[in-house]
Amino acid sequence: MILNTDKTVLMNTNISNKISHDCDFLVNDVTLTPSLETKLLGVIVDNKLSFSNHADFLVSKCNSRLFLMRKLKTLGLDSHGLKIFYESNMRSLLVYGAPVWYTLLSDTCKRKLEGIQRSATRVIFPDMDYDERLSVLCMPPLQDFIFGLCSKHFFKISNNPQHPLFERVVRNNCKQSSRQTNTRSTYRPDRARTQKRSKCFFQFFKRFHNNENIQ
Repeated sequence: MILNTDKTVLMNTNISNKISHDCDFLVNDVTLTPSLETKLLGVIVDNKLSFSNHADFLVSKCNSRLFLMRKLKTLGLDSHGLKIFYESNMRSLLVYGAPVWYTLLSDTCKRKLEGIQRSATRVIFPDMDYDERLSVLCMPPLQDFIFGLCSKHFFKISNNPQHPLFERVVRNNCKQSSRQTNTRSTYRPDRARTQKRSKCFFQFFKRFHNNENIQ
Protein backbone atom coordinates (compact mmCIF):
# COMPACT_ATOMS: atom_id res chain seq x y z
CA MET A 1 0.00 0.00 0.00
CA ILE A 2 1.34 3.43 -0.99
CA LEU A 3 0.57 6.26 1.41
CA ASN A 4 -1.08 9.26 -0.23
CA THR A 5 0.60 12.15 1.58
CA ASP A 6 -1.84 14.67 0.08
CA LYS A 7 -4.74 13.03 1.94
CA THR A 8 -2.86 12.01 5.08
CA VAL A 9 -3.22 13.83 8.41
CA LEU A 10 -0.78 13.08 11.21
CA MET A 11 -1.93 13.70 14.79
CA ASN A 12 -0.38 12.61 18.06
CA THR A 13 -2.97 12.21 20.82
CA ASN A 14 -2.08 12.86 24.44
CA ILE A 15 -4.78 12.76 27.12
CA SER A 16 -2.51 14.02 29.89
CA ASN A 17 -1.80 17.68 30.58
CA LYS A 18 1.90 17.22 29.97
CA ILE A 19 3.43 19.12 27.09
CA SER A 20 4.03 16.81 24.16
CA HIS A 21 6.90 17.41 21.78
CA ASP A 22 5.51 16.60 18.34
CA CYS A 23 8.07 15.82 15.66
CA ASP A 24 7.73 16.08 11.92
CA PHE A 25 7.76 12.86 9.88
CA LEU A 26 9.29 12.41 6.47
CA VAL A 27 7.27 10.12 4.18
CA ASN A 28 8.13 9.73 0.49
CA ASP A 29 10.22 12.92 0.64
CA VAL A 30 7.20 14.80 2.03
CA THR A 31 7.29 16.31 5.51
CA LEU A 32 4.17 15.65 7.61
CA THR A 33 3.67 18.02 10.53
CA PRO A 34 1.40 16.77 13.35
CA SER A 35 -1.99 18.47 13.36
CA LEU A 36 -3.79 19.70 16.46
CA GLU A 37 -7.17 18.51 15.18
CA THR A 38 -8.81 16.75 12.27
CA LYS A 39 -12.32 15.82 11.17
CA LEU A 40 -13.00 12.10 11.11
CA LEU A 41 -16.39 10.88 9.83
CA GLY A 42 -17.98 14.21 10.73
CA VAL A 43 -16.50 14.45 14.24
CA ILE A 44 -13.73 16.94 15.01
CA VAL A 45 -11.04 15.10 16.98
CA ASP A 46 -8.36 17.14 18.76
CA ASN A 47 -5.03 15.89 20.03
CA LYS A 48 -6.17 16.12 23.69
CA LEU A 49 -9.41 14.23 23.04
CA SER A 50 -11.39 17.00 24.73
CA PHE A 51 -13.79 17.41 21.76
CA SER A 52 -14.31 21.03 22.77
CA ASN A 53 -13.75 22.17 19.18
CA HIS A 54 -16.38 19.71 18.03
CA ALA A 55 -18.86 21.16 20.55
CA ASP A 56 -18.09 24.68 19.31
CA PHE A 57 -18.59 23.50 15.73
CA LEU A 58 -22.02 22.06 16.62
CA VAL A 59 -23.06 25.26 18.40
CA SER A 60 -22.01 27.40 15.44
CA LYS A 61 -23.85 25.19 12.94
CA CYS A 62 -27.02 25.04 15.03
CA ASN A 63 -27.06 28.82 15.56
CA SER A 64 -27.46 29.31 11.81
CA ARG A 65 -30.39 26.88 11.85
CA LEU A 66 -31.93 28.77 14.76
CA PHE A 67 -32.15 31.77 12.46
CA LEU A 68 -34.05 29.68 9.92
CA MET A 69 -36.29 28.35 12.69
CA ARG A 70 -37.25 31.91 13.68
CA LYS A 71 -38.04 32.72 10.05
CA LEU A 72 -40.30 29.66 9.82
CA LYS A 73 -42.21 30.84 12.87
CA THR A 74 -42.78 34.29 11.38
CA LEU A 75 -44.14 32.53 8.27
CA GLY A 76 -46.76 30.81 10.41
CA LEU A 77 -45.33 27.37 11.18
CA ASP A 78 -47.05 26.00 14.30
CA SER A 79 -45.42 24.61 17.45
CA HIS A 80 -45.63 21.00 16.25
CA GLY A 81 -43.91 21.85 12.99
CA LEU A 82 -41.22 23.85 14.79
CA LYS A 83 -40.57 20.92 17.12
CA ILE A 84 -40.17 18.57 14.16
CA PHE A 85 -37.77 21.06 12.55
CA TYR A 86 -35.66 21.20 15.71
CA GLU A 87 -35.54 17.43 16.19
CA SER A 88 -34.75 16.64 12.55
CA ASN A 89 -32.38 19.50 11.70
CA MET A 90 -30.72 20.40 15.00
CA ARG A 91 -31.02 17.71 17.65
CA SER A 92 -30.06 15.04 15.13
CA LEU A 93 -26.85 17.00 14.51
CA LEU A 94 -26.16 17.42 18.23
CA VAL A 95 -26.38 13.69 18.94
CA TYR A 96 -24.43 12.42 15.92
CA GLY A 97 -21.60 10.14 17.08
CA ALA A 98 -22.34 10.99 20.73
CA PRO A 99 -20.96 7.72 22.20
CA VAL A 100 -17.55 8.72 20.87
CA TRP A 101 -17.30 12.16 22.42
CA TYR A 102 -20.08 13.01 24.88
CA THR A 103 -18.65 11.47 28.08
CA LEU A 104 -15.33 13.24 27.41
CA LEU A 105 -16.88 16.71 27.16
CA SER A 106 -16.39 19.24 29.93
CA ASP A 107 -19.41 20.54 31.84
CA THR A 108 -18.97 23.89 30.08
CA CYS A 109 -19.28 22.28 26.65
CA LYS A 110 -22.33 20.29 27.77
CA ARG A 111 -24.00 23.50 28.91
CA LYS A 112 -23.28 25.06 25.51
CA LEU A 113 -25.07 22.20 23.78
CA GLU A 114 -27.97 22.39 26.21
CA GLY A 115 -28.16 26.10 25.42
CA ILE A 116 -29.04 25.25 21.81
CA GLN A 117 -32.11 23.34 22.92
CA ARG A 118 -33.00 26.15 25.34
CA SER A 119 -32.90 28.65 22.50
CA ALA A 120 -34.83 26.41 20.11
CA THR A 121 -37.65 25.76 22.58
CA ARG A 122 -37.74 29.47 23.44
CA VAL A 123 -38.51 30.18 19.79
CA ILE A 124 -41.53 27.88 20.07
CA PHE A 125 -42.81 29.08 23.47
CA PRO A 126 -41.10 32.39 24.37
CA ASP A 127 -43.32 33.08 27.41
CA MET A 128 -42.49 29.87 29.32
CA ASP A 129 -39.44 28.88 31.30
CA TYR A 130 -37.27 25.98 30.12
CA ASP A 131 -38.83 23.24 32.28
CA GLU A 132 -42.34 24.26 31.23
CA ARG A 133 -41.36 24.26 27.56
CA LEU A 134 -39.93 20.75 27.84
CA SER A 135 -43.05 19.53 29.63
CA VAL A 136 -45.43 20.92 26.98
CA LEU A 137 -43.25 19.61 24.13
CA CYS A 138 -42.79 16.21 25.83
CA MET A 139 -39.01 16.50 25.47
CA PRO A 140 -36.26 15.58 27.96
CA PRO A 141 -33.27 17.87 28.59
CA LEU A 142 -30.69 17.43 25.86
CA GLN A 143 -28.13 15.98 28.30
CA ASP A 144 -30.60 13.30 29.42
CA PHE A 145 -31.53 12.52 25.81
CA ILE A 146 -27.90 12.06 24.73
CA PHE A 147 -27.05 10.10 27.86
CA GLY A 148 -29.96 7.75 27.15
CA LEU A 149 -28.79 7.18 23.57
CA CYS A 150 -25.25 6.41 24.75
CA SER A 151 -26.54 4.00 27.40
CA LYS A 152 -28.69 2.18 24.83
CA HIS A 153 -25.67 1.92 22.53
CA PHE A 154 -23.63 0.40 25.38
CA PHE A 155 -26.33 -2.24 25.99
CA LYS A 156 -26.54 -2.93 22.27
CA ILE A 157 -22.82 -3.73 22.23
CA SER A 158 -22.80 -5.68 25.51
CA ASN A 159 -25.71 -7.93 24.44
CA ASN A 160 -24.46 -8.72 20.94
CA PRO A 161 -21.51 -11.17 20.81
CA GLN A 162 -21.25 -10.50 17.06
CA HIS A 163 -20.59 -6.81 17.56
CA PRO A 164 -16.98 -5.83 16.70
CA LEU A 165 -16.62 -4.05 20.07
CA PHE A 166 -18.22 -6.80 22.18
CA GLU A 167 -14.87 -7.83 23.67
CA ARG A 168 -14.46 -4.36 25.16
CA VAL A 169 -17.35 -5.09 27.56
CA VAL A 170 -15.97 -7.57 30.11
CA ARG A 171 -18.58 -9.14 32.37
CA ASN A 172 -17.99 -10.68 35.78
CA ASN A 173 -18.67 -14.41 35.57
CA CYS A 174 -19.73 -17.05 38.08
CA LYS A 175 -16.08 -17.70 39.05
CA GLN A 176 -15.65 -14.20 40.46
CA SER A 177 -14.44 -13.81 44.00
CA SER A 178 -16.76 -13.51 46.98
CA ARG A 179 -15.84 -9.87 47.28
CA GLN A 180 -16.95 -9.24 43.70
CA THR A 181 -20.15 -11.21 44.31
CA ASN A 182 -21.04 -9.02 47.26
CA THR A 183 -20.76 -5.90 45.15
CA ARG A 184 -23.09 -7.45 42.55
CA SER A 185 -21.15 -5.72 39.79
CA THR A 186 -22.08 -6.85 36.29
CA TYR A 187 -19.15 -5.41 34.38
CA ARG A 188 -15.45 -5.36 35.07
CA PRO A 189 -14.01 -1.89 34.34
CA ASP A 190 -10.38 -1.63 33.33
CA ARG A 191 -7.99 0.24 35.53
CA ALA A 192 -7.88 3.89 34.53
CA ARG A 193 -4.67 5.73 35.32
CA THR A 194 -6.07 9.15 34.48
CA GLN A 195 -9.38 10.91 34.99
CA LYS A 196 -9.68 11.40 31.25
CA ARG A 197 -9.39 7.68 30.58
CA SER A 198 -12.02 6.92 33.22
CA LYS A 199 -14.49 9.08 31.24
CA CYS A 200 -14.11 7.07 28.04
CA PHE A 201 -17.30 5.46 26.77
CA PHE A 202 -16.80 1.87 27.92
CA GLN A 203 -15.17 2.79 31.22
CA PHE A 204 -17.86 5.30 32.09
CA PHE A 205 -20.88 3.13 31.34
CA LYS A 206 -19.44 -0.01 32.93
CA ARG A 207 -19.03 1.89 36.18
CA PHE A 208 -22.40 3.63 35.80
CA HIS A 209 -24.38 0.40 35.35
CA ASN A 210 -22.40 -1.34 38.10
CA ASN A 211 -23.45 1.43 40.50
CA GLU A 212 -27.06 1.07 39.33
CA ASN A 213 -26.99 -2.66 40.13
CA ILE A 214 -25.56 -2.02 43.60
CA GLN A 215 -28.29 0.50 44.39
